[in-house]
Amino acid sequence: MNLRLGATCLLFFGSLYQPTFRSVPVETLQETPSSHFKFKRGSSGRTMKNRGIEVSFSKFTSDDGISVERFVEDYKTAQAAKTALQDKCQHASKISRDGSRYDPSGKRIGRRVELLSLRDANQAPRTEVAWTDGPLLYILRSESRDHLLDFEEQVYPRTERDDRGAETRRLP
Repeated sequence: MNLRLGATCLLFFGSLYQPTFRSVPVETLQETPSSHFKFKRGSSGRTMKNRGIEVSFSKFTSDDGISVERFVEDYKTAQAAKTALQDKCQHASKISRDGSRYDPSGKRIGRRVELLSLRDANQAPRTEVAWTDGPLLYILRSESRDHLLDFEEQVYPRTERDDRGAETRRLP
């Protein structure tokens, strides 16, 4: 009996409740930002660089049309990959960050740099992130630093020890 009375009261008083909604003009509605950009894989392939260096490449495009390119250069030795990274640093307009990259177990993989390359006056500067992992040199490149770093975070997640915030250095 008590159960029936309680249910009846709930139905009666519940029907008296009229929720009110505030209307918001469409112009002020904002989509909740996703924590990451979404990328779609485009073209990819392999080629040979001079001196027999094999390079694999892929191009990714975000939903808002920004491209990120990924290159993986396969050298004969880890030292050759380190030398190629050093050459890349010397040809950059600016080294924005210079630190280390670590594997998930905390072991140092190699040097990681963030570079800025200024191109022709009518072209946007290009950001590159590069690091070595044994005989491999990874290079990520885009005209948008935000897209590039987000792509790196999604594809190559950072570990606790990654030095992605190391000091900024300028080249002479």
